[in-house]
Amino acid sequence: MSSADWLSISPRRLLFLAAVLHIVLTVVITVVGKSEIVPHTFDTNGIGIAFALDSASYREEASRMATMLRAGEVSEWANYQPHLATFHARLYSISYALFGKVLGEGVLAAEPINLIYYLAIVILTYSIGGVVFSWSVGRASAVVVGLWPSLLMFSTQLLRDPLSIGAFLLLLLSLILCIKRTQLLSLKQAIGGAVAGMFALFLILLARSTMWEIVIVITITGALLCFLTQLMERRFNLQKTIAILLISFAAFVLPKIMVGRTVTDRAERLMYSQATVESASPALWTRKAQQIGFIRQRFVTAYTSAGSNLDTDVQINGVGDAVRYLPRAVAIGLFAPFPRMWFTRGVKVGLTGRVVTGVEMLGLYLMFALACLNVFRERTNLLVWFLFGSSVFASVALAYVVVNAGALYRMRYPYYIPIILLAVAGFCSLRKKLPNETPLA
Repeated sequence: MSSADWLSISPRRLLFLAAVLHIVLTVVITVVGKSEIVPHTFDTNGIGIAFALDSASYREEASRMATMLRAGEVSEWANYQPHLATFHARLYSISYALFGKVLGEGVLAAEPINLIYYLAIVILTYSIGGVVFSWSVGRASAVVVGLWPSLLMFSTQLLRDPLSIGAFLLLLLSLILCIKRTQLLSLKQAIGGAVAGMFALFLILLARSTMWEIVIVITITGALLCFLTQLMERRFNLQKTIAILLISFAAFVLPKIMVGRTVTDRAERLMYSQATVESASPALWTRKAQQIGFIRQRFVTAYTSAGSNLDTDVQINGVGDAVRYLPRAVAIGLFAPFPRMWFTRGVKVGLTGRVVTGVEMLGLYLMFALACLNVFRERTNLLVWFLFGSSVFASVALAYVVVNAGALYRMRYPYYIPIILLAVAGFCSLRKKLPNETPLA
């Protein structure tokens, strides 16, 4: 089937094919794991120990909690909070309790949850592309994201990444609906968008609470652009104002409401609280810079034996250090792993994993170039700048604290999807525009 044929498929059928692809891949991984064909890559549960080792720990926690559910110990399950009892592990434990006896407590029994995550990512990519550009651009972008090899492989594991990616995209879509100048919202739609945005914030807080500062900055930026568009139109929009104020309010209030109630990793909570305590400078910017330096050193310690670390000798103790490191953070945040890493054997993923990453990065370099082209062509479009700026800011912010290129690559997934959207739109602008279509009902 040619690329033109793919782009002529209806959105519903494309979604069905995406679901089939994900299920088939999970079944294949399960068979490969059970047969022990590549024991150093997949264990007998289908866990990718070579590229997603933390998935094995989450599987064990999900299995313990599933045992409680099958025994009717719902209260014990709800109060179970060991070191790795994160929110997503609880969701997987429900799937294990329902399907584990038949499918085994591996990636296959986790597929109902993972399939929802994967399809949510595809649908939200499609929706953002449709709202910002056209539904044809959204569909093409959804195909690219859905077939992104490493993202597709990671989405079969018991990881937080797919949940956090979907939540971030949902937040972006909610903010975009408030920013778009020609987007008229009824009161019902505005409240629905606000609820969706607040739900996205809730999920992000549970899945990736240590990235909350990034979320706050993006939400504030979205709110400012929402009000700016109203000034440009010289028309006050009550519905959009209500929606953006509710989302912004939730961004600041939710962390305070959920203190001590989330099931995010205790190690992450401890790391952040220690960073806050040790950064006791009265100056806000100095305190934030010291927090960045503290968290960065924790990553250095955590990835001591990794073979893809970058700048582990760099310390950030103040604002000056942060400013001087900015050019390097931009390079790492947007373009790492660098070409020199593509053809060297990785400690865990070996040579094959590095080559696959290299091929993907080459494609992402092209995507970034096309995205920049589209930003230039649509430089008067605030939504284009919002997508591009959010992605660049988040990626650079990660580079300040994540010293391992492999971990950075995985955590950067949600922030590179807007780049892919911009790139697809830029590619379509080089050719004749694709015929538009109605949105997925």
